[in-house]
Amino acid sequence: MQLNPAGPIRNPRTSSRGGGGALALAILGVVLLANSSSARSGTIVYASDLSGIFQLYLMDAGDTEPLGPVTDGSFETGEPEWSPDGTRIVFTGGEYGSYDVYLANADGSDLINLTDGAYGNDGGAVFSSPCPTTAANCLERIAFHSQRDGDYNIYAMTESGGALTQITSNPGDDLYPTWSPDGTKIAFMGERGTGYFDIYVLDLETGKESRYTTSDYKDEAWPAWSPDGRTILYVSNETGSFRIWVMEIGCTPECGAHKRLLIPDKDANGDPVIVTEYDPAWSPDSQWIAFSSNRDPSSPEPNVIQSDYDLFVVRADGTGLTQLTFDDSGNDFTPAWAAKEHAAGQVAP
Repeated sequence: MQLNPAGPIRNPRTSSRGGGGALALAILGVVLLANSSSARSGTIVYASDLSGIFQLYLMDAGDTEPLGPVTDGSFETGEPEWSPDGTRIVFTGGEYGSYDVYLANADGSDLINLTDGAYGNDGGAVFSSPCPTTAANCLERIAFHSQRDGDYNIYAMTESGGALTQITSNPGDDLYPTWSPDGTKIAFMGERGTGYFDIYVLDLETGKESRYTTSDYKDEAWPAWSPDGRTILYVSNETGSFRIWVMEIGCTPECGAHKRLLIPDKDANGDPVIVTEYDPAWSPDSQWIAFSSNRDPSSPEPNVIQSDYDLFVVRADGTGLTQLTFDDSGNDFTPAWAAKEHAAGQVAP
C-alpha cells in the first residue's frame, strides 16, 4: 500500500532531497503575474509545524503574510475545513493513534471535541453545503472518516456531533470525503483490496457508487469537489511523483475519462517534473486552487525542490502560480479557503 491509512494527519513521503515530512499522515523566479493577488480574496486556514508542533494558522488569501495562530499548541492539529458561512473551522486534532474531529470558531474559541476519542482515529472532516431556506427536512452535516468499525469508513454527523450515520461499509479503507455542492453525493478515496487508492463517488440518494479512477499500481487520493460542481481535484502519482489532477464530474464516456494535470509542466527533456503537490483546496468562487508543495519556483529548473513544503495558489486553468508561504524552517499543509476575511485568534487554554 503506497499510502498508509493508520491515522488522519498526513505525512507526505519525503523526496530524494529530504522534503516534507514531519506531519504524521499516519493515514496520511516565483511566478507572480501582474495584479494576481488582487483577484484573490478571503482567508486561508492551514496547518504548519513552524512552532515545532502542527498548529492551525490564518492568512489573507491575497497576501503572503500569516495573520497568526488559531490553535494554542496544546495538541497537534491539522486538516482544517471551513463551515459554509465561514465562521467556524472543523479540524483533526490529538496525537498519533488517537485523533478526533474538533470544531471551533474562526478565532479558535469555543473548542468542541465532536468525536471524543473512544473509537481510534477520526479525521478528514468537511461540512456539507448549507440547507436551502425552503428545505423542511434538511440537516447540515459534517462528513468524516473513522476506523471505529476496524476499517476506515465514511460517516456523517450534525454540527453538535449527533445523529451519527455510517455512509460507507466497504472492505478496505474509505477516507477523506468531499461533498458535492448540492449535498447529494460524496467523493472519497477508497482502497478495494488492490493495495492502492482510487477516487469514488457515492450518490447518497440512490446508493450507487461510481469509480472515477483506476489505480493500476498507483494512488489517487484526497479529492476536492469544486464549489461550482463541475470538477474534482485529486492527487495522483501517475507521473512518478504526487501531482494534482483535475477531472470532470461527468461519466461520459466513462467516469474520470476527462482529466488533466493542474500544472502541466515538464523538464528540458519533456518529462514530467518530480516535484510533489498535496492538499488541493478550491477558492469559494472556483477560480483559484491552494495547495502544498516542495516546489522551488525561484529556480529556472522545474525539477529543483525545496527542503520543506509551502503553500501555493494557482488559477483553475493552471496559470498564475504564486507562492504564499516562505517558512524555511517549517512545513505548511492542508489549506482551506473561506470567502470571509478574518482576524487571527488564540484558543483559550
